[in-house]
Amino acid sequence: MEKVKSILMLAAVAAIAVSSHANLLENGDFENDLNEWYHSANNVWIDGGAGVDGSKAARIETGDGSVADIRSNLIEFSSGNLEYSINYGSWQGSTEQDHYEFLIRFYDDTQSYMTQEVIPLIGEPGEGWHGCALQAQGEVVAPGSVAYVDVVINSAGWQGGAHFDNVSIVPEPASLSLLGLGAAAMMRKRRSA
Repeated sequence: MEKVKSILMLAAVAAIAVSSHANLLENGDFENDLNEWYHSANNVWIDGGAGVDGSKAARIETGDGSVADIRSNLIEFSSGNLEYSINYGSWQGSTEQDHYEFLIRFYDDTQSYMTQEVIPLIGEPGEGWHGCALQAQGEVVAPGSVAYVDVVINSAGWQGGAHFDNVSIVPEPASLSLLGLGAAAMMRKRRSA
């Protein structure tokens, strides 16, 4: 019986490690248009063929310096580190660098806003479209009492257009695996005591 329990515990730890590689965002590649995303006004739409490898991409266009954004649904998330990645590209009407923002926002168990991480998305200077060849990626640490997370991509008041594709936030595998191993060790210690 103990051997069966040990095997089940190892299977649970393995399942946690495997599931930790999954993107928490539904439709982060925008292949289902803007489903699972909220967006502001008429300045946001899907462009077919503008994404990575000719896929669909979300487009934000602001000509007057107003702020336009797209926002994911709230996603349940307990704690730990999140690895993020986003492909983007912009349209430039001048040689100035553009600047969009990628925000990862954290909420408590009542869905009240707690804090956020702001990742600037800096475009390349020069006129014309730059495709989705640029990428921002990294890692953020969630606050201890977090219960939900969402992401926002906004124009930050910049005038121009940009495409976004392959947006992902993924729980760091090491954090979840360590939690699973810690639980297994505690159960084993309890049995031996």
